[in-house]
Amino acid sequence: GSIIHLMRGQVYEIEDQSFFVLGGADSTDKEHRREGLSWWPQEVPSWAEFNEAVDNLEKVGNKVDYILTHTCPIDLIRPMFHLNPIGYSTVEKALQLIYNHNPEFKRWFFGHWHQSRDFSKFTCLYNRVIRLDEYKVKD
Repeated sequence: GSIIHLMRGQVYEIEDQSFFVLGGADSTDKEHRREGLSWWPQEVPSWAEFNEAVDNLEKVGNKVDYILTHTCPIDLIRPMFHLNPIGYSTVEKALQLIYNHNPEFKRWFFGHWHQSRDFSKFTCLYNRVIRLDEYKVKD
């Protein structure tokens, strides 16, 4: 098989399915890492990348089959993970802005939280690979 690098903020058509992708997030343990050795500022998308992402989503009428991101919008953190964070990352805030534009999608997949969990149209994946054509939401 081949490997495809999906670039941040782009929309892809793969096997007749559309995907909006926006990778990157703050490392939760950044204070214990060293810049350029175990942590890089480029882990977090720039505002230019976020703006390009919004533009690209608008170009397809704000509608895709799937959204793939590293973390999730702010509105999902409390109901999915029963957490009440003191603050939210720039990425979570930016994803919230995208979510506030009411994109149409079948499912939004992300990771980052090191848990596997479904909530509404969102799925957090951890330590597993799924096939979209076989995936069933766990209640």
